[in-house]
This record gives sequence, structure tokens and C-alpha cells, in this order.
Amino acid sequence: MLVHQWTLDLPNLFLLSVLPIVAIGFVLYCVIDSYAADLSHIPGPFFARFTDLDGLYRKWRVSLHGDWLTPLHQKYGDIVRVGPRSVSVADPAAIRTIYNTKSRLEKSHRWEVFSPAGINQPYGSMRDMAEHGMHRRQVAGAYATSSLYRYEPMVDRNIENLLEGLEKQRISGNWKVDIARWAYFYAYDLIGYVTFGKPIGFLHQGRDVHYLITTQIAMLYYFRTIVQLPMLRWFGINNPLLSYINRRFAFFKYAEGQVNHRFKEEGNWIDHSERNDMLSYFLAAREKQPDLMTREEVTTNCFVNMAAGSLSQSKVLEEILRFLVRTPEAQERLYTEIKSCDAGGAISNRRAQAIPYLNGVVREGLRLHHSGFGMIIGRNTPVGGLALPNGVHLPEGVEVGMDPRVLGTREETYHDEPYEFRPERWLPFEGESDESHASRVSTMDQVDLSFGYGASACIGKHVALMSIHKLLANLVYKYKLVSTDQSGSDDDYSKLLPHSFFWGHLQIVGKVMGMYPSDANPQYLPLFLLKEYPDYCTEGGIYIDTWPISYPMLAVFHPDMMAQFTQKSSLAKHELLYHEFMPLTQCQDLINSEGQQWKTWRSILNPGFSLKNILSLVPLMVEEVQVFRTRLDQLARTGETAALLEMGSKLAFDVVGRVALDIRIDGQNRPNRLYRTLLESISLLIVDAAPRTLWKKTLNIRRPFILWNNNRKIRNYLSPIINSHLQTREHNKGVKTVTGLAIEAYPKLNPVTSKQVDSKFIDILIAQLKIFFIAGTDTTAATISFMYELLHSNPEKLRKLRAEHEEILGDKDTLSARIIAHPNLLNQLPYTTAVIKETLRLFPPVGSVREGNKDFFLINPETGARLPTDGWMLFSCSMAEQRHEAFFPRPHDFIPERWFAGENEEFYVRKNTFRPFELGPRNCIGQELVQMELRIVLALTIREFDIVPMLAKDGLKLFGQVSYQRPFMDELAASPKEGMPITVKYYEDGHLTQ
Repeated sequence: MLVHQWTLDLPNLFLLSVLPIVAIGFVLYCVIDSYAADLSHIPGPFFARFTDLDGLYRKWRVSLHGDWLTPLHQKYGDIVRVGPRSVSVADPAAIRTIYNTKSRLEKSHRWEVFSPAGINQPYGSMRDMAEHGMHRRQVAGAYATSSLYRYEPMVDRNIENLLEGLEKQRISGNWKVDIARWAYFYAYDLIGYVTFGKPIGFLHQGRDVHYLITTQIAMLYYFRTIVQLPMLRWFGINNPLLSYINRRFAFFKYAEGQVNHRFKEEGNWIDHSERNDMLSYFLAAREKQPDLMTREEVTTNCFVNMAAGSLSQSKVLEEILRFLVRTPEAQERLYTEIKSCDAGGAISNRRAQAIPYLNGVVREGLRLHHSGFGMIIGRNTPVGGLALPNGVHLPEGVEVGMDPRVLGTREETYHDEPYEFRPERWLPFEGESDESHASRVSTMDQVDLSFGYGASACIGKHVALMSIHKLLANLVYKYKLVSTDQSGSDDDYSKLLPHSFFWGHLQIVGKVMGMYPSDANPQYLPLFLLKEYPDYCTEGGIYIDTWPISYPMLAVFHPDMMAQFTQKSSLAKHELLYHEFMPLTQCQDLINSEGQQWKTWRSILNPGFSLKNILSLVPLMVEEVQVFRTRLDQLARTGETAALLEMGSKLAFDVVGRVALDIRIDGQNRPNRLYRTLLESISLLIVDAAPRTLWKKTLNIRRPFILWNNNRKIRNYLSPIINSHLQTREHNKGVKTVTGLAIEAYPKLNPVTSKQVDSKFIDILIAQLKIFFIAGTDTTAATISFMYELLHSNPEKLRKLRAEHEEILGDKDTLSARIIAHPNLLNQLPYTTAVIKETLRLFPPVGSVREGNKDFFLINPETGARLPTDGWMLFSCSMAEQRHEAFFPRPHDFIPERWFAGENEEFYVRKNTFRPFELGPRNCIGQELVQMELRIVLALTIREFDIVPMLAKDGLKLFGQVSYQRPFMDELAASPKEGMPITVKYYEDGHLTQ
């Protein structure tokens, strides 16, 4: 026993012995490094003397663009030690000392984090200033003031695109816009114009194209950490192992695609002189010095142009517009000055920059709202150290730098209310002489590091200033910007859950899911939020942002609002499904295809699911259910425990084999390779980016090969069967199967004289067969499992069901033959149908997901609230809607009788509320077939057996039930936890036989 205990504790003993050694080593290193830096004479926070973690902690306590250094300077003075070997300076007199072009101090080691592996090093991250200058000179002409005339027409076109988009919204009656969002779209499209001669498409599409904005903001959070702890860069984008991934980064991929496209257009980089974009300038520079300006260098310059020039401009525009909206008098003054220009059209750059108040507005925006993330513009002190103007000496090898926001809020420079947005400070004060005003502005100019300083100052400064000035001048001239908060009107997003800029709703989701069983299916989430955050769920839907785990989602649980995007307007399926099913069906199937292909195949297959054809399939389904019944009989005899989900899955698979292929798979009696192969493929489909998915699927290097090989196996299995149908198609006059209907329709779609069918048609047919096997198996098996569990837990309902079968179906010993002879008997079982519907109400398989767009708003019929859908995945959450007390009283109770209630009765089921198979043109084509199969299962088993679920009665419960839907595992429909283990007992004459 002692030896066993010792063995179990070895890992813990190892950790207990190693961790203290590591901790002591780390502390010793920090202490030695602190004193070796010889900065004890520089004041600063205590822990900053020993580790950069102090700075990281302070950064993360403020917002992304927040200022963490100013409070330190206010406490410790103009020179502050912010790290073991880092010093922040706030003395304006030190600007020339640190950033003097003659001294050319080497950039600090932190700049290396901006050089991703696998991409040419951007000149901005080159630490050696001579090398930096050599590369910068190759492209400097593209950004010079003399080049602005080349870009001004592009700025004008981009402004026109913005104003056209706003005008369309105004004409449509939608006066409310997120102007800051449009400013971001403007800035990003402008970078596309100036760099490549065409916009990226933000303004035209009204959305975050390729998620460039989202990706860049996420990267800012990354850099915010890595810049503070550069030694971690080897675990991020600086790691050579991530070179391929870096080149797939959204900005670089887009830039590379544009450069490659231009290369194809122009051959060996010729005939670009007529273009006025920066790419053309880079190509001209390449012709002069091809060894220095390589093709990869051209791509990198375009990439940096996009990444550096978009977000910084966006942030300044956002804050300026926010100020103008909140300060109507400032907006009015700006409008008056712009109007006095009498431009008679688009306001030129020269005129815009000559408007005094506009210039003051822009200068204030740049002063207060730098787009950085708390990084000083660091330089390394040279050999022998560096003497600052105030006499302080810094030893060599120390990082020294300044933060633009610290200098931009110095009271000694900006005097009155330096933290306030006051454009007037840049204008002459009342009674102030021209000389005094010029001197005051010159003083402010000297401390302005908005675009950096010296040899490494922002190269795109003039282009950015032109863009900002021209946009504001033209926008304010045409529109009056009014805050919707001031007008008291409802905000379309007023019911948005508390949202973290970085975490989105992940923290709330984690908290809510933690209140319920950990193995509950994610489709319960909107229902949980409905219960825990009812005040945010009053408009019939709730916005949920769980990026990057999944797409931002608008979960809808009001039946009339669900109908708006599935019935009245059937919106396109969401791209989530595209990524999920592409490896399996190439999205050629009935669930994922769109447009004419979907219409064609739906019309081809509809006859196979008509009531008449379903009744003709009943004998085949009875034969398969008899095998299922035999398996139950074996379990009753032996007393074994079995997984009902697996049994139901094999039964449903056999039924689909009869319906889709007209063959006997017999998977209930022996292993079937089609069943195994499809099951393995389903288990590898990616439905989200949750950790369990990442480890099991996304990062599984074998996954692509397994899916490819499984597709090959499935094709080899199905092709001979399809060919057999082709050979006998003229004689197939019996029941209508999926394969038979497709082959019958082929000559009408593609007139042929031979029996050969093209491979594309076969590919689509195989995709349809795959999806029928998947959908027809998962849904049916899960419903069978839940149905038996609910009946066992509600003996009174079970008694009523058996009584109906006794009355209508008669003697159970001859029932199979009677059903085959008279299949219409199955349509005379109202209580059976109610049991099935109530099961599907409580446990719907999965909801539908559609793509929102900028022109589509969901309207709450009771409140009139308009919910924007652009950029959101619309989730028709049947689980939350069918368990919503407003539509289903006693929503968590199993009450089949509710399906007989009249319009004025408590349990009346109103229109549009029953949606397990969704409604509208894209509803499940096989829903009647599934329900017929479930009737047969109950008819042939419920009076012979008692199915006893073996779930622990004292186990976890959800809404009072021990059975609930588990997370998506190896199936695509929500299935019962633990696979629904059961035992079976005989039932005879109203009692159990032992």
C-alpha cells in the first residue's frame, strides 16, 4: 500500500521539487539583471525594476489603446524606469536627443516582434537605421507630398462610395448608422485604393471583408503582450515553424494575391506607368534596383501599407466623429467654416487643410487618440551611454523611448485641460497676436509624435492627413451627425449582452454554461441565456459573440421572426455549413447547395417523399423494424444492457438503404463498411473551434487523408449500386427511391442516347446519398432514444399510447402483416403522432443557420424592434423556441395532449411554433418519412416490451430530466447523453413479466 501511494505521488513530488528551483532561478535572474542594468538612479514602480511583467499587468488594466504610462510619469516625473532595462521619457527636450537623425540610435529589441517568420522583414522593424534607411528610400517617393496628386482622385472616389452608402440608408428610411463602423470601412477601402488602385470592398459590401478588421484588432492584442515580453515571440509569429500560417494571414494573403494578379496582367513587371497606385511605384522601383526591390519585397511593402495605414487612420476618425456627434456646437462651427469654402463639389485637399477649425479638430484627434498599444518608440543607448538634456545619464544597452500620448497630454505644453478634446487650442485665442499664436502652436508641434519623429517617422503621414481632412470636410458638409442616444430612439443593439472588446461574450457564455451540466449540448445555450438573462431576450432573439470559437450569432426564438428568414425570405445557408460539409459532400447536397442546383434536385426528389410513396415504402420499413424488434427480444431474454442510440442508428441506416438505394444493407445483423466509413467521416467534421474540436479534429494531421480515403471508399461502395440502377432504369417502375428518381430525371436534364451518365451528375448523386444517410440516421436514432425514455418516465402517457394501439391496431401478433396490407392504419394514430411530436418538441435535432446581410432586419411583431443581421449568423433556435413558456406552457413537461388543444385552450399550439424540421422551402424533405418510421417502431414494439433507460436517477439533471442532449460527438444531430443505455423487459397484459 505504501509503495502504491509512493508511486502515485511521484509526479507531484517531482513538481514540488522542480518548481521551487525554477522559481528561485527566475527571481535570481531578475535581481541580477536589475542591478546589472545600473538604473537604480531612475525612479519607477518597484516590480518594474525586476521584470517586464509589471508593464504587462499595467497594460492589461487599461483598454487596447489606453494610456498606462502617463500615470507613472505623473507619479515619478519625466524619467521613469518601466522595466529592468527600459526607461520612458516625457521631457520634450529629449526628443532630438533620442530620435536625432544624426545619432541614429539603433531601434530596441522589441521591434523584432513585427517581423513575422516566412515574410520579408519590413523595413519598419529593421533595427539598424542605415539598413532601414536604404530600404525606406526605395519607396519614399510614393508617400511624398509631390505624389498626393496621384491619390487624391482615389480619395474622392472612396468618399463618394461612402456617401452613396449612407445615402442609400437614408433613402431606405434607416437614418441610424454606426458612423464609426463606416469610418473603418472607408479607411480600409482607401488603403486598397491607394495601394492597388481599387477598393477592397468594405463600403460596397457593408461588412468586414475577409475579416480583415477583426483579424487586425486580434493581432493588436497579440502584439500588446509580445512587445512587452519579446522573449515570447518565438512561441508566436516569429517562430519559423509558423511561416506557412503567417503567409495565410488575412492582410498578407490579400496583398500577395493582388501583387500576383498584377504580375499576371503585366508579365515581367512592365506597363505600369499609367497606373497611379503605390504598387505601380514599387514596381518602378523594382525595375531600377531588382536586387533590392525583389518581388517578395514588393509584396511585403504592400502588406505593411495595408496593416499600418488602415487601423491608425480608422481609430483617429472614429474618435473625431465621436467628438463631433457629442458636441453639436463644434460640428456646427465646423460646418460653417466648410460651407464658407464654397467648394461647389468635392472639397480638395488643399482647401480642406486650409480650414482652421477642421485642422484643429484633426490635430486634437491625433494628439489624444494615438492608435498604439502602450509601446514606447524605443531606441538602444549607444556604447558609452546616453546623456539626456536634464543631465541624467543612461548606461549603454538600455532601451529609452517616448510615448506620443504622454507628450500629447503634458499640462506644461497644452495648459488648459490637456485631456479634453478642444480644437480651439490650435486656433488664435481672443486678443492673441499672430506671433504669440505661431509660437504656441510651434511649441505644440515640437512635442507632437503622432506620426513618430526623425528617420523612422510614419512614411504615410501626408496620405493619412489628406484622407482624414477630405473625409471630414465632405461628410460634415453633407450630413448633420446626431447621436441616437440623445434623440432617445431605440438602439437596434440596445439588448446586446455586456460585451468585452477582447473576449466578446465568451466570459458570459462560460459562466452560463458552467451553471448547467458540463455535457449539455451547445444548442441549449440560447435557452440558458433566456433563463439567466431574460432582460436581454425580450426582442425575440439574442446576439451572442463567441468568436473565435464560433461565428457571431443572432439566436432567434420567436416563431414569427424565425419565419422571416426561413419562410417569408429564405436566406442563404451560413458559411459555417460550407466549411463543415465541404470535406464530405463538397456542398453539392440538398442541405448545402443553393440556387438553381438546389431547386432542381429538390423537385427531382420531392416525389419520393410524397405520402403516396411513403405508404408504398411501409412494407420495406416494417421488415427492417422487425429486425430491431428481434434485437429487443434478445435483450429481454438475456437482460443485457445496450446503447439504444446505436441500435436506433443501425435501424435508421438500414431504412435509408431501402429508401435511397432499394437495397438491403442489413447493418443491424452484421458490420457494414458504408456505415462505419460514414460514421468515421462524420466524427471528423468540424462544427466549431472549441478546444475539444481543435485537438481531435483541426490539429489532427491524419484528418485530410482519412476524409479523402473515406470519400473514395464510399464512392466505390455506391458506384456499383448506381450503375446497377442505370442498367435497369427502364424497368424501375416500383417504389420511388432517391437513386431511382435521380436516374429517371437525368435524361430530362441532359438528353442522351446511351446509358452513360457524366461524372458530375454521379458526384452530386453520391453527395445526396451521403446526406440522406447522415440526416436520416442521426435524427431518427436520437428521437427513438428520447421517445422511449420519455414514455418510461411518464407511465400514464405510456398507458394511453398502448390503449390507442389496442383499440386501432388490434392483435399485436399479426400486426406486421396487417400494417403491410393496410399502411393507412399508421395515419389513424393521433396519440402516437402527438407522442412523436412532443418528443421532437423537447429534443429537436438541430436548428437552421442562415447568413444575415446589411439589407435584412428582423422585426419583432409585438414591439416593432428592428434587429440588424449584417455580419451575424442567424440561428433558428428551435430548442429555445419550443421550450419557451410564451409559446408552450409548462415547456419542459412531456404533454402529448397539448397537440389536441383548441385555439382558446391553455396548451394550444399556434402557427409556426413546431419547427424540429424547420419550415419554409428549405424544410427537411424527409420529415414525413421519419415520422412514419417512428410510428412503425412504436407500433411493433410498445406493447411487447418495456424499454428501461439505465441513466443514473441521482445523476446530473437538466430542467428536471436525467436525459438531455450531449455535445456533438460522432454525429451531426443532438443525441442523448451516454448513448441512452437501456435494458429491456417483456410487457404482457398490462404488467411486466419477470
